Amino acid sequence: MLHRIRDHISNCYARAADARRLADATSNAERKADLLLMEENWKRLAQSYELTERFERTLLVRSREIDERTDWQRAASAPFDRVLELAVIGAAGIDTIAFPCRRVLKGWVAAETSEPLNVQPTHWREWCDGAVPLSSRVRGLDPAGTRRAGNVALLPR
Repeated sequence: MLHRIRDHISNCYARAADARRLADATSNAERKADLLLMEENWKRLAQSYELTERFERTLLVRSREIDERTDWQRAASAPFDRVLELAVIGAAGIDTIAFPCRRVLKGWVAAETSEPLNVQPTHWREWCDGAVPLSSRVRGLDPAGTRRAGNVALLPR
């Protein structure tokens, strides 16, 4: 993904340079103003892509660091039809789901009820019977998963 963003950034700066060249070559004041505005807009778009690129690099590095320090695996590698602990790992940290889950062909479900989840997990690890997830202790979650503190709803629908 990052190499595509780099291509977009280069393209935006090239278009900005083209608009500047055309503005410098014209004697029509109205056209010059339009072309200079176009140059500025292309530069702003390039800067927006650069910000996105920096954000994606930060998330990528953070995700790799978490993978190296913990036993979390990427969600795409999760086995089907096994009881697992799931998490959403992002810039804010690790938010675990407070109840056991299972991967099925149509996505993710609560292991005990087969209710579909209303969240897309990013990571998984083996569920330890009787263990209360860390987030339950830290954020005051009900171990049965009936309540959730925080800004991400991780409950079954």
